Amino acid sequence: MINFLAMRFEQLMNVPCFSRRRRTCGARLAVAISAALFSCFVESAAAELVVSVNWKEFAGGVNDALDGYGVVPADNWHNLQQVTNGSDLEDSTGAVTTVDFSTTAPGGFDTFDFGTLNNTPMRAGLPVFANPLVLTLSDLASTFSQYDIIVYTTGFNAAAGGNQGSVTDGTSTFVYSVPNPYNAALVQSLDTDSSDGSDAATYVRFDGLTADSVAITLSRVNANAGIGGFQIVGTAAVPEPCSAVMLAVAGVGGLLFRQRNRRR
Repeated sequence: MINFLAMRFEQLMNVPCFSRRRRTCGARLAVAISAALFSCFVESAAAELVVSVNWKEFAGGVNDALDGYGVVPADNWHNLQQVTNGSDLEDSTGAVTTVDFSTTAPGGFDTFDFGTLNNTPMRAGLPVFANPLVLTLSDLASTFSQYDIIVYTTGFNAAAGGNQGSVTDGTSTFVYSVPNPYNAALVQSLDTDSSDGSDAATYVRFDGLTADSVAITLSRVNANAGIGGFQIVGTAAVPEPCSAVMLAVAGVGGLLFRQRNRRR
């Protein structure tokens, strides 16, 4: 992409903009600029970024989410052992983003299952007992123009009817129960009312977000719940090369406007 833009800029620089053939000059400029802008915005619109985090209590392969896993299958999971904050997380391609996170850990870290949930975010994570857990995601707008947050829900499952938890981003709230027996299937909860029980699920999803910072709060409903990890999935913000092209367009447009006025 950067090489392509460099080529287009070279074409712009080599156009005889102040020769007598000003119409030819304008046409060539229009073609070069249009091609650069089109390529830039097509690439930006097509780019889906995925940042994936899995928490674990212990080291070892069965505690790690594997490449290709997820509601949105992704590589390069951050498999974090008892880590409560991170900055400039990498996306699924290994590229560094601006995304940061921090979380309270009122219950420390725990492992909820030792078999069925291996190599998934639901195997282990941060349990919630009496006090809610708050996960804060920040510096999002520089990486994403719009994004979804997928929260992997988990916990212990000894309570009759399943341990129930509540997850909110401050606008939407979903409730879930931990599958009993444990099940590694990726099942979304759309349940918003815990008064009649809640859906057995392994994740909730908050769609269409644009804020630079989001606080996700997990609370217990009837018994101990937990969070095992998260994914942020969204459209890339306009990259710097595109910004440079737009500035170049403005500059060239200004030059042509002045040249046109001089001829009058």
